[in-house]
Amino acid sequence: MAIGGNEYVPDLGVNPATAQMYDKHFTGSNGSLLKTRIAAAAKQVGINPGLLAASMLAEHRADSYTKRTGEVDGWDIGTDDYKESKADIERLVPAARALKPIRYAPATNENGRTIAEVPVFKAEDAVLASAVYLKYAEVKARRAMSEMGGSFDRLTAEHQFALTRYGVNAGQGAMKQRIMELLGTRRLHGQYVHDQKSKEFLQFDPGKRVHGLEQFNRHKPQRAATAHTAQAIHLSQKIFGISPAGAGDSLLFIR
Repeated sequence: MAIGGNEYVPDLGVNPATAQMYDKHFTGSNGSLLKTRIAAAAKQVGINPGLLAASMLAEHRADSYTKRTGEVDGWDIGTDDYKESKADIERLVPAARALKPIRYAPATNENGRTIAEVPVFKAEDAVLASAVYLKYAEVKARRAMSEMGGSFDRLTAEHQFALTRYGVNAGQGAMKQRIMELLGTRRLHGQYVHDQKSKEFLQFDPGKRVHGLEQFNRHKPQRAATAHTAQAIHLSQKIFGISPAGAGDSLLFIR
């Protein structure tokens, strides 16, 4: 459905207040800087700026990305596992080679897992680091789809955005499992077999709301990714003037 004339609003069970909750961060001089940095980083890695904006702001406060000087902890911006995948990230996302972490420091995540080396970036590199991490998740989703005989480009923009965001939030292994479910695929004798019932990835039931805003829950990452997708599609149009691109048809498989 559409509101405000030409804006496309996907029907994902996300109320307008939640979809538009990040608009306020793009006002004033800091808002202008945030927009400029996101647009530049998104172009550098080749990803939708609205998706990058929604993913970044889901991780941490806007002021983490608008510092003129100083540093930003990778823990805060959601790039905590960057070091262990650094070589692969730089191979698949060339823009990552420009990132030079200041240092690495240990941290323990919300599941009690200790990460020995979480990167600390220069403040001006925080947005690019987030963009690289997000693009890496998209590349991994594309490759997983291809390995299973599917086509990432034939997914709707909603599915593309949600799977990419989910990969950042829940991890690559969980994302691959969800793709298998979406395609109705299972692993048999080292091969992917398409003999299962397809399971929708997007979660449409709204979560708990406080003051009109949906409250995201780490135990429901699919719903969070779905809601972040609605935000990304809105930001793509409202802030960056880009209509989200999706599949020209509804086919999931390469032909």
